[in-house]
Amino acid sequence: MKIIPQFKGVILKGRFWANDQEIYDSYLQSFEGKTVEMSIREWKKERSDKQNRYYWGVIVKLISESTGYSDDETHSILSSMFLKDHKELGGKRYTVVKSTTSLKTDEFKQYTEECKRFAATELGIFIPDPTQIQI
Repeated sequence: MKIIPQFKGVILKGRFWANDQEIYDSYLQSFEGKTVEMSIREWKKERSDKQNRYYWGVIVKLISESTGYSDDETHSILSSMFLKDHKELGGKRYTVVKSTTSLKTDEFKQYTEECKRFAATELGIFIPDPTQIQI
């Protein structure tokens, strides 16, 4: 299996500038004279392991323990409450639930805040901020 490196950088005036330009240029040289395929997409900062541990180990766990639902059931309920999206297919409008894995860091933070607010106002469950606990 061949490992294909990924390069992060920025587009300026229509040109890609890699964060480590020397390594990127060297890698490109290995394809000199060959037909290649290249993909470029906007980079999104994925949520950190710490955010994930906080969500599953604190928010979901406290709500699950209080309600009697499993962690997966609690996660599904929270997602369906706060991550609804609407899509059209064949001229009809459908409601879908976005996956938490598709959320950017700031979107995930907003989602966890909505979960905490719901827990406090609707269930009477206090969920500490990540700065108040060790995760």
